[in-house]
Amino acid sequence: MQDIIIHNMTKTYPGNSEPALKNFNLHIQAGTIVSLLGPSGCGKSTILRLVAGFERADTGTIQLGDTVVSDRHIWTPAEKRGVGMVFQDYALFPHLNVYQNIGFGYKGTDCHSRIQEVIELVNLKGLENRFPNALSGGQQQRVALARALTRRPVVVLMDEPFSSLDEELRMQMRIEIKRIIKESGTTAIFVTHDQKDAITISDQVVVMDHGMIQQVGSPRDIYQSPENLFVANFVGRTNLLRGVVHRERGTVETVIGELPIGHIHHDHGEAKVHVSLRPEGLFLDPNGPIIGCIINYTYMGSSIDAEIQVRGTDQILLTHMHSDQPFQVGDLVHFDIMSGYVSVFT
Repeated sequence: MQDIIIHNMTKTYPGNSEPALKNFNLHIQAGTIVSLLGPSGCGKSTILRLVAGFERADTGTIQLGDTVVSDRHIWTPAEKRGVGMVFQDYALFPHLNVYQNIGFGYKGTDCHSRIQEVIELVNLKGLENRFPNALSGGQQQRVALARALTRRPVVVLMDEPFSSLDEELRMQMRIEIKRIIKESGTTAIFVTHDQKDAITISDQVVVMDHGMIQQVGSPRDIYQSPENLFVANFVGRTNLLRGVVHRERGTVETVIGELPIGHIHHDHGEAKVHVSLRPEGLFLDPNGPIIGCIINYTYMGSSIDAEIQVRGTDQILLTHMHSDQPFQVGDLVHFDIMSGYVSVFT
């Protein structure tokens, strides 16, 4: 297994005044699954194409293990980079069966045994003779991934692989794809605009916007400890407040009271800051210090999303409650805050 290093990568497409990528730097450790997460046009697919060798950067270096495959002087073509690609539409050959699709282009002396090994890894044993039109969406996806893994690639690149699946199958395939990649020991880069995909499948999440990295961290870090307003708003739902940090007390003073700080980005001293309070960080407590009136709620099945106006303020907070919790609009509730869901940034 080999690390992947992208250093000072810049890319501007002809006819565009704004670069698709701006001084992009990323170090991916071998054997990890990394998601590039962000809105359409943020540059995440450009990274995939640059690593694959489908595009050439204006500046910067791409290193796969000990080998530089792209810089000012070196350009290794896509077919020689040892990269496996899983396209959004899977790109299976309709006239080839599962076995033939998986082995397409593989010339190793262990061809048959390797194909059989990968077929077992992706749980397609017994389906070798089926053609793509006789497979479910999830099975087609596993064929595409198996084909990418057959050559023992340095890295597998996946471009929105779940976008064509319905929600139930999507949930199943998140778990299955992660298992397959981990068992294969392969490094993977996964492009998505769906935060659930990124959080579920990844070891590390790279949140991007306008060609720049906004935050890199574990799924838990990205969700519970956003570093800026973009990440806080883009990843999940949150309550945003303004506050003043009291570092000696480990708290931040806000309109709803003094909150315990779960995570603080940089040393703000006594500076005015933004506070992200995730809905999960609010919990009902009959002795809680914060009192509010329920002004609206939405039944979600397993939970209820409730909007609470904090007494004596104009501040409205979103919280998640258990669906069995009995209450009505207009009820007063007491609640408290879990510090792990409070993040502070400028």
